[in-house]
Amino acid sequence: MVEMSATPASIAARYSVTEQAVQWLLDNRGSGGEGDGETAELLKELYKAMVLNASDHPTDAPWEDALVYTGDFSLHVTLFGLDTSHAKVCQDGKGFYSRVFSDSETRWAGTGSYYASSLANDVFGESNTGYLDRVRSQNMRSLAQAVFKTSANIASGKTIIDRIATVQTAVDDLADNAETAINALTTSLNAYKTSNNSAINELAGRISALEQRLTNAGIP
Repeated sequence: MVEMSATPASIAARYSVTEQAVQWLLDNRGSGGEGDGETAELLKELYKAMVLNASDHPTDAPWEDALVYTGDFSLHVTLFGLDTSHAKVCQDGKGFYSRVFSDSETRWAGTGSYYASSLANDVFGESNTGYLDRVRSQNMRSLAQAVFKTSANIASGKTIIDRIATVQTAVDDLADNAETAINALTTSLNAYKTSNNSAINELAGRISALEQRLTNAGIP
């Protein structure tokens, strides 16, 4: 960068030139102005690419629109927050896109009906009038509430955690019922075994007595 003189006279002169340049851009920003039409077109393209329709009440003179990107609420703040750390993390050659999607994710780059689904459709498997409407109808204000039930005013039984708890209860009941059935079967088997052993012992005693009577009668 070229070092400039800091004398009052030189600063005044450079300030005057700057004012003239800014006024020239102001006067030549439209297609009807005289001067560098290419610069005017480039400025309009820049406006279109960055902030077109970023006004609550767009007019036929977009340069005069009151944009939503004012003060601390710039496009940068909208994307990355109030400091620079998040933006710097994305300056790794991959960009913000790769911070959101996998490097191998190619669906977002395609064309045609296959790529027409919204992110909500890909995440929830339904249109924006499906799952999200039902989530919000239960006074859930975020996906976190839908998953973790972080608010006391969410209707019972409507969250993923509630569903997991319901399934867990059903599994526990099934396990308890199975344990009860197994214990009853074991008791029945033990009772049958005891009864069967008694019958076998009684039969063995009778056979032994019969053998003894045959022996006593001299029957081999």
